[in-house]
Order: sequence, then structure tokens, then C-alpha cells
Amino acid sequence: MTLPPHCAILLLLLLLPSRAQAEPTLDWTAPSGCPDAATVEHAVKHASGESAWQSPLDVEAEVERIATGYALTLVVRTSTGESRERILASDCSLFVRLIAVKVSLLVTEAEPTRPAAYGGSAWSVRVQGIVTMLPVPPPAFGLALGGAYRTRLLRLELLGSYVFPRTRSFEQQPRAGGTFQAWSAAARACFVSPWPRAELLFELAGCGGIEAGLVRGSGFGVSPAKVTDRPFSMASASLSITIPLSPMFALRADIDLLLGLLRPSFFVRNLGTAHRVPSLGARGFLGAELRWQ
Repeated sequence: MTLPPHCAILLLLLLLPSRAQAEPTLDWTAPSGCPDAATVEHAVKHASGESAWQSPLDVEAEVERIATGYALTLVVRTSTGESRERILASDCSLFVRLIAVKVSLLVTEAEPTRPAAYGGSAWSVRVQGIVTMLPVPPPAFGLALGGAYRTRLLRLELLGSYVFPRTRSFEQQPRAGGTFQAWSAAARACFVSPWPRAELLFELAGCGGIEAGLVRGSGFGVSPAKVTDRPFSMASASLSITIPLSPMFALRADIDLLLGLLRPSFFVRNLGTAHRVPSLGARGFLGAELRWQ
């Protein structure tokens, strides 16, 4: 039974494998009077493009004459396995178009899908956990909530954070000391990597910013115990990596190098300094980001 060309194309669509593996090859064997291998390869390149033809794919096609016309035995090998098909047609030149369509569709499937969040302008919000050495005694933990607007190469960010209470005691009197927590707001500008987005599964950015806030110190073990709020500020240099999981959702991690600018101290009477904001430190963020355009 001879299969009409449009039915053969539909059959090819249904039997496509999902992924490809090594360097592509095309092995075409056909009787005299049929198109040669160069014609088939030209048709494939025309349908898929020169660069797409470099996608990993292994195709074997053998045409033979039969009583009703021609039969094509088509074998396609990919990283997920092998598909084998036998298709009949009255004209062997029809097989050239069939193979070109199949390879073109396989190449499209094999190209990595990149979330739409890459490139262009977009807004985003993020929630992250914090591990930090500033401005309270390290190691300290907290939460951050931020928003950003980005273009292709530039990202502008606003970030608010809270560092959970951290206690420090005096060595000479362990029952006395202070508990410290902090609130802050930061503004940052980031240069987003200009590397071709199609080649990356992630996005890198280098950032610089300024941050200011309040450190609250609560004394204990002494009388009278006081609660004091003092302002602090610091500059930051950061590296961030964002891994999109969908067009709107991504994972994000940041590493900050912090430089203390305004560094308040907290004293306890008769015992000395309970805490002073350090001049240098580091901070890490890990969390999720929601994007939209």
C-alpha cells in the first residue's frame, strides 16, 4: 500500500524521538534515478538552517524499488534510543522532503529551552534567607525582601532586610552582655552579564550598593538593662547568580563583601564594649525570585 505524502509527514511527526546525542551524520542510499545524498543534505540544511545542522543527530535512509513504487527504511538514532520506520511512496523524491521535515523538527526539539526571563526589560521581587557577619555579632541569620527593575545589561534593586537577634556575652561575666538585631534598607546597581543567553542555563551579575539601617542592642545581666537603637551604614560589592526554572520563577543566590562605614558601638557599664559593628564582613543570600515583564 502506497502512503500519500501528507500522511507520511503526519506519521513522522507522531514517531519523533525527543533528544539527540553525538555529531550528526546522514547516510543516504538510493537507486539510480532518485535524488543523491548531496540533494538530501541540501534540503535538510534549507529546512533546519546551517547552524541547526550541527545539532547531534544520526540518520540512516535506504530507498529501494518495489512493485508499487519505492520504499524508504528510515533509522534515526538519538540519546534516548532508536526509531525505525518504513514508508512507501510512488516517487522517491518525496522522501527528501520527509527527511528534511523530520530532521528540522528533531533539531527544534533538541535545542535547549531558555526561560523568557532572559533578555529584555523585566520587574522582579525576591525573598531570601541571609547568613551575615554584619552588622550584628556573627554568624547571624535573617530574611530579605527585595524588588528590582532590569534591562538587558543593567539591574536596579531595592532591598529590605531583618537580622534575627544574636547574643554576645562577656568572657569575664558570661551572664552579662547584649542581644543585637538589625533592620536595614539597601539600594544596588548591577551589571548583568552580556554573554549570549542561549548559551547559559544561568545569569550572572556584579553589583555595588549602599545600605543603612538600625542596630538594636538590649543589655542583660546588669542593672539597669537598657535598649538602644543606633544607626549604621555600609557599602557592598556583590556577585549574584540566578537560575530560571520557568519564565516567571527563578532561584537566586548572592555573595556580598561588606565594608562598614558608620560603625556604632554598644557599651555595658563597668564591663566595656559588648559589640561594635565590624569594618569588614561577608554576607550570603539564598532564595526565590518572581519575574514578570
